[in-house]
Amino acid sequence: MSAVWPWHASIVLRFCAGVIAFGGHLTTGLRELQETGALDSIFVVLVWDIGLEPGAIVSLKLTNRVPSNGTVAVILTRSQWDAWTSKGIKIIPGPSHSYSSYLVSHWRSPFRETLVEELRIVAPAPERYTIGVLNVHRHVMMLTADITYTNPGGNPLPYQLAHTPQFLWCATVAFVALMLVIVLLLMLAWPRSTSLLHGILVGCLWLKSSTLALKWRYFDLLLKEGQAPSWRLQIWQMGDKLHTICKILLLLMTALGWRVLRQRLAMMELRFTVLALLSALTLAILQVFGNFSTEPIMSLTLFFYIVRVVCYLVIIFAMNFNLQLIALHLVESPVTPTVALLYQKQQVYAQFRLIFLAIVFQPSVLMWLQVSVLNAEGTQWAAHALYEASAWIIYAALFATLRPGPMRPHLLRLMRTVTAAGESAAGEDVLVPEGTEVAQGSDVVEGEGSSNEGAEQENTRTDESLDDTLITPYVPLLDDE
Repeated sequence: MSAVWPWHASIVLRFCAGVIAFGGHLTTGLRELQETGALDSIFVVLVWDIGLEPGAIVSLKLTNRVPSNGTVAVILTRSQWDAWTSKGIKIIPGPSHSYSSYLVSHWRSPFRETLVEELRIVAPAPERYTIGVLNVHRHVMMLTADITYTNPGGNPLPYQLAHTPQFLWCATVAFVALMLVIVLLLMLAWPRSTSLLHGILVGCLWLKSSTLALKWRYFDLLLKEGQAPSWRLQIWQMGDKLHTICKILLLLMTALGWRVLRQRLAMMELRFTVLALLSALTLAILQVFGNFSTEPIMSLTLFFYIVRVVCYLVIIFAMNFNLQLIALHLVESPVTPTVALLYQKQQVYAQFRLIFLAIVFQPSVLMWLQVSVLNAEGTQWAAHALYEASAWIIYAALFATLRPGPMRPHLLRLMRTVTAAGESAAGEDVLVPEGTEVAQGSDVVEGEGSSNEGAEQENTRTDESLDDTLITPYVPLLDDE
């Protein structure tokens, strides 16, 4: 009685292949060196989703340290791989319960113990290929694989990563230039208004630039030598994690109002920030340097994303809370320099909210572009280039929003206009022409003009101090501005 490979096994195979693909693109390049333990899987993926052009050379050296029959080395195109994972591998009727090896593939070769093969890809157009071993009898195997591939022209990188070193170098230069411009502006234009929040922003840019430089060096080694040490991969992956954590810290501190509305955070906010950052840092170290199998690594990745999502939720709540708080003070306060500065802070938070929304939707938009627009072979590097370009624009917008400096000119003009109108109206109320009698009960009495003027000034100071009292717990930096 025939049976079909279960649908959930197909999903697991696709999922595991996706994990191998992530590692395969970043850790190997021209040469794949793998050694497996004892396993009895139906299909073992050795290299997944490598882009090869027509005429590419693929060399295979496979060894099964537990020789057995029914092992077949195969090379599949993407469409063939999709057919394998969607339709499943059928079981041949009979007492052996063997799996069928009669599946469409680009190339195949059975072997028992050792296979040494060199072949040239013959295809009408560039295509992505998966290399693996089919174990139809599900005997225990212990495989050692040495796989090399080279595209025409001596390019050892997969076809979809052909231009990766060039755009990584350009991205590194762009982020270094942005960081230097920001540092020079903070040192020369606003040396006294610079805060630690701007230091965190510069730190994010430094981590981003360093990560891109390390990544460029890694791919440059792959391009020149065909392989690179694994520690280089771990270093730039760790740098990428540290940059993500630093960016979360920058967004969280800005949303909570640190150095924007107040100098210090509450104890509960400090505890949450420290706990979130330590959790993310621990998960990042375990994920990058831990010697785990696939499942623990995916679990650590999931927990890391959970920590980031929780921080994003806190950012959304704190950002909207501060906007509502500023709006409440603006409604209840008279027009003073403090209120004009609050209008400026309100604009800062409104712009920051737009930037945060861009950060949240950036991966989704780029994924849509990659699936719908940049889906042709050889254009995948353009999606990564767009991601780095959008990250550069986001950082530039963040600095433009959080930059120090004096009050915005249009707010200053508005404040002066309203203040001048109020002073003019007050002057008309207290102005008494010479020789005119003052009606009984009037507040203006001859000979007491100086005392009334002092009272008005006192009232003005009282209003301003009352306005400062209303916002003091939340905006203590107004006097520093």
